[in-house]
Amino acid sequence: MLIKLETHLTELHGIGPQFLTKLKKLGAETVRDLLYHFPTRYEDWSQIVDIADLKLGEEKTIQAEVRNIEVKNFWKRRMVIVEATIADESGEVQIVWFNQPYISKILTPGTVANFAGKLAVNKKNRAYLSNPTYELVSKAESLQRQSAVQSASARDLKHTGRLVPIYPETKGLTSKGIRFILKPLVDSFDPVDDFLPLEIREANGLMEVNDALRTIHFPETLADAEKARYRFAFEEIFLLQLRNLRQKLALRDEKGPKITLDEEKMAALVTKLPFDMTGAQKKALNEIVADLGKEYPMNRLLQGDVGSGKTAVAGIAAIIVAETHQVAIMAPTEILANQHYKTFLKLFHEFTGGIALLVGKEAKVFYGPGLETKITKIKLTNEISAGRVKITIGTHALIQRSVKFHELGLVIVDEQHRFGVNQRQALVSGPTRTKTQTDTEDAQNTSNLLYTETTYKIRAAVFAVKKELGLGHKESIYQKALAEEFKKTGLLFSQEKAIDIKYGDKKIGIYRPDFIVEDKILIELKALPFIGAIQQKQIWSYLKGSDHKLALLINFGGTDIEIKRVIHDGKRGPRESASSQRQSAIPHFLSMSATPIPRTMMIAVFGDLDLSIIDELPKGRKEIITKVVAGENRDKAYAFIRGQVRQGRQVYVICPRIQLPEEDSNYKAMLAYDTKAVEEEYQKLSKKVFPDLRVTMLHGKLKAAEKSDVMHAFAEGESDILVSTSVIEVGVDVPNATIMMIESAERFGLSQLYQFRGRVGRSDKQSFCFLFTESGAKAAETRLKALVSAKNGFELAEKDLELRGPGQFMGGTQTGLPDIAMRSLQNPNLLKEARETAEKIMKKDPALAFYPGLNARIAELKEEIHME
Repeated sequence: MLIKLETHLTELHGIGPQFLTKLKKLGAETVRDLLYHFPTRYEDWSQIVDIADLKLGEEKTIQAEVRNIEVKNFWKRRMVIVEATIADESGEVQIVWFNQPYISKILTPGTVANFAGKLAVNKKNRAYLSNPTYELVSKAESLQRQSAVQSASARDLKHTGRLVPIYPETKGLTSKGIRFILKPLVDSFDPVDDFLPLEIREANGLMEVNDALRTIHFPETLADAEKARYRFAFEEIFLLQLRNLRQKLALRDEKGPKITLDEEKMAALVTKLPFDMTGAQKKALNEIVADLGKEYPMNRLLQGDVGSGKTAVAGIAAIIVAETHQVAIMAPTEILANQHYKTFLKLFHEFTGGIALLVGKEAKVFYGPGLETKITKIKLTNEISAGRVKITIGTHALIQRSVKFHELGLVIVDEQHRFGVNQRQALVSGPTRTKTQTDTEDAQNTSNLLYTETTYKIRAAVFAVKKELGLGHKESIYQKALAEEFKKTGLLFSQEKAIDIKYGDKKIGIYRPDFIVEDKILIELKALPFIGAIQQKQIWSYLKGSDHKLALLINFGGTDIEIKRVIHDGKRGPRESASSQRQSAIPHFLSMSATPIPRTMMIAVFGDLDLSIIDELPKGRKEIITKVVAGENRDKAYAFIRGQVRQGRQVYVICPRIQLPEEDSNYKAMLAYDTKAVEEEYQKLSKKVFPDLRVTMLHGKLKAAEKSDVMHAFAEGESDILVSTSVIEVGVDVPNATIMMIESAERFGLSQLYQFRGRVGRSDKQSFCFLFTESGAKAAETRLKALVSAKNGFELAEKDLELRGPGQFMGGTQTGLPDIAMRSLQNPNLLKEARETAEKIMKKDPALAFYPGLNARIAELKEEIHME
């Protein structure tokens, strides 16, 4: 009997509750999940040799019969040893297992098995196999060992006599346990339709999906394994490129706020800056300004080295837009939001259109020199909604429902990789749209970006419900489940809300859809054998008599999910006012990032963004002197730091994140460990090393106001040394701080170390970065030396990617990219082929009307593919 991929693992025989719990930790709850839990590598146990041919140190498989076996208890050493003698026609050898007494009940005398391991010698110079993997075989199979049938029989082996897959593991669940569960599934899963069309597979030499699923787990050769791996890597990168291109094209069809550039005013803004802009800054500013003048919304990433002047460039763009529209600037932390606010007031103090700060419980607004005041959040939100505040700087507080912009023209997000897609989308879509405004889509499927994104989220929720519940339940069951999924994804919705049905201006009835999502999409659920023209006509009639344009008719009752889109694009009621039309335009979007990203990752992950790069530092900045400090030189470094502080300089000290045991890997535990590390370093420095200096500390357990006070005191020169966790990494600007001291530097990634180092060197004073390390490991030494020698952040990012690999560089759980896709980021040919194939498909069929499988698969793509 074939097993469907949607089958929950709880429905399979032979998998107990403990195994299910451990599999869930690996993200495997269905057969599909487990089949897509791919090996990270393979061990080659394919060569079955005679005992007489075993050589010391070589890893081989032998097939032999157990002659005798016994268990020995060593009570004083608290150890159990299982000793066995096995033999084949060529000779015999001893085997030893430690603390596995149950083996004696499995490998009884006369049993034939494969044994895979390495031959060693003991103190008495006797050869033996230590802790080999074993696998029982029948006597019939053993007779076939040397025959041509061996390759076929090897397919039934899981742990020996073949290429053996090694998987990502979790505590209590080894690769052997995973293979034990997976092998029967690989042999008996119900084949699925390949969503990659044949033309794409043939053009790129890709395996068919079912063959690839079988091969990647139990390949006959490493070449076969690589072909299967390439198929899935291509698939993920191709889909990502297709989605990026689709979003980019969809945005080109959108209406953006057209900003008229006054070149004289821009030149005046640049002239009034307290520094000369670099060539790279001017180039980036011109690219941004050119985008602002286009009919469609800008979608641009401004990337630059630490201290390269991105804020000044973004600031000028903001002032230009603020002549006619509003600007929202979102930062990842309150500290950084406060800093941006101060920078804007410093650089653009003559601006009288209103610059506001909105963070947590704090709100204030600046209307010009001497006109800065603290106000309540309610008053500020009223000022924003009335259009009297042109530039608002804040954190996640900006995406609250209470914040409604009157005429939002530009959204700037700092360190975009620190925000999820949903948060960024809320900034763009939430504040500017009112309940009376709707998104439309014509019958040719040319929908706008916000409609597309919302629909994708709804579809993802629907497929999640199907995955969890299957098909065939009552409508009410699916209604409850879908409501829970909408909550998880952050979709705003109402259930069974009454909608007036009108004929002309007269109310003639009431319609209650199952859901109204984001005040614009109606959803009607069914559990019927099929849905036909009658059901679609009925919901179209409801749309025609309402203010809504789009409905989704979703059926859980057939042999598979049905999702029908019903559109009514006719006009009803008075035409929108000019103001309303302006508000319906999608704001321009500018993201700033100081985190260097390798080119391959830029293409793969941020392919929908246009790119501006500032790769030049302001004039007069001195190169930061970076030194790796071993333990024996610590006192010399401390003495140097003391000397610098006596000259009036200030110091950052960064404590590493402690690696937690798996069972403690949650946010609260992590926070507690980080805080402890900071407190211990603070005690050491303030009491023993620098008792005469002013030492303060900053960590995650401090409240927002306390963090702000600590940073303010440091910025004002009221403390000499600030001990901190990695919270200091992003955007903090204290020009007088000239020393960065990083403890256990080997625990950080190169890009993160580069970010830390960028907190100093922000003035014309000479700055220093000391990388303290107790590690003598060669890999750690190589990485730290790379930081010392790197000319800029982009060069360093490429080196970091090379040394650590994409998985550690990006953090798979943070990006949403599957491991297999992340590893492919170091394969430029794969990226190129996937990108070019996606471009050909989009050019040929932008709506993917002839590729329904691709369309559905893109809809299932997670929205959280982002740098974290």
